Parts: sequence; C-alpha cells; structure tokens
Amino acid sequence: KGMDISGKLVYNVTKFDTANHGGSTKKEILSDTSQPFPGFRIQLLQEDLTIPRSGSGTTTKDRPNLEAGKTPNDYLALTQDPSSPYYKEHGLTPEDWLSLFSTTLHETGIAIDNYADGKNTAAYLTGSYNSASGFVLLAYWDRGFEQADLDGNDSTGVVAHDGVRVAVG
Repeated sequence: KGMDISGKLVYNVTKFDTANHGGSTKKEILSDTSQPFPGFRIQLLQEDLTIPRSGSGTTTKDRPNLEAGKTPNDYLALTQDPSSPYYKEHGLTPEDWLSLFSTTLHETGIAIDNYADGKNTAAYLTGSYNSASGFVLLAYWDRGFEQADLDGNDSTGVVAHDGVRVAVG
C-alpha cells in the first residue's frame, strides 16, 4: 500500500532491477514540465483484450498476439528488441489497468483478466515495477472475492496463465 506515494513503485522501467531499473517515480512523472500533460498517456491497444494461453494465440495483420507463459523479463525484452513487432511499445501500469478494466466492464459487461474462469489470464503490468519487493505487478479480476486484485511475481518466474498486454503511446 502506498507504493506510488513512497516512491517504491517505478514506471517506464528498462529492466526489473531494484537498483538499476531506469524508471521514474510517480512524483517525478507528475513534475516533468517537459510534457504537456504530465502523468497522462494516450494509448492504443489491440481490439481483442484477451491474453491467450500459450499456443492458442492468433495473428492479426502479421502481428502475433502475445501469449501467456513467459517471464516478465521476456515480455519486457520484446518491447526493447528492434526486431520484435512489439518494439517501443510498453506494458501497462496499475492506473492503466484499472482504467481499462473499469471502462471495459462498463461498456461491455465483461471483466477482463477474469482469473477464476479457467480461460483467461492475469496480466503482468510491465510498465511498472515494485522496487522495494523486486516484484513485477500482476492484475486480475477475482470472481470469488468479487474484486480486482493487484499481486506480484518475480521477474524470472514462468506462470502458464500469466501474460501481458502492451500498448502504443
């Protein structure tokens, strides 16, 4: 609790490293006067918000869906590799995910990243990093407790049903 206020939650990281993450705190982002609207991002996402399980993704206009089952480090590397179709894209932050979740729920009645239904995945939020714990944040809808959850995992671990959603700014 309070990671964004304490500065332990960092955004726009270049690697998941507690000392050398290359990211910025929320306070730094909000005080950046070089930006016209500090703290606001306009993002474009794929139309299909489902994160497919490994081996079940599709390709749209020569762009394969990012599938679940990779490490957060793998996903971050894809956004930094010039040969990747996801180059210069970025992962979501907790604020991004909550906005997307609530908008999608309001407009469609569908809870994205519905972890308990056995089909969907939880979403790594690779646009942010908890530098205190060393965990990459993970967001999902918990049907059992009827709430959105924010959790975390190690950046090197593979969980078959955890994936990522990336966006273009």
